[in-house]
Amino acid sequence: MLLSIAGAIPIGMFGLGILLLARDATGSLAEAGRILGVFSLANAFGSVAQGRLIDRLGQGLVLRAVAACHLPALIVLVLAAHEHAAGWVLAVIAVFGGSTVPQLPAPMRSLWSMLAESEEQRETAYAMVAIAFEMTPVGSARSSRPVCGPCVACS
Repeated sequence: MLLSIAGAIPIGMFGLGILLLARDATGSLAEAGRILGVFSLANAFGSVAQGRLIDRLGQGLVLRAVAACHLPALIVLVLAAHEHAAGWVLAVIAVFGGSTVPQLPAPMRSLWSMLAESEEQRETAYAMVAIAFEMTPVGSARSSRPVCGPCVACS
């Protein structure tokens, strides 16, 4: 459970992170918004494609493949922003980063339906995942300590 939550936590933080990164790189909030929009639109299309591939090929293969593509795309995005690349360059890189965000929450919920022994355990697992997803972006933005630790400890 901890690894699946840790893998899905960044999904909630991408919007703010990319917006601030792109604004600092381009000096324009409007340009940063366009770059974030491209990332988000690519994420929407990528999630549909991942879902179809997961149905055909299985979770493990697809999630490992997109994660292997996602990390380099994010590294290139950060490096390009650090070098103050043009907005269109950041947008092109954001397409690759957005389309390869590993869509962990849905596969994780399907696994919990198989792993939990009782309905009560399944509901508790779903609740803990929901709490962790909702609390972590807020807590991470406000402090350097993750919030999911206390949530998991309470379970």
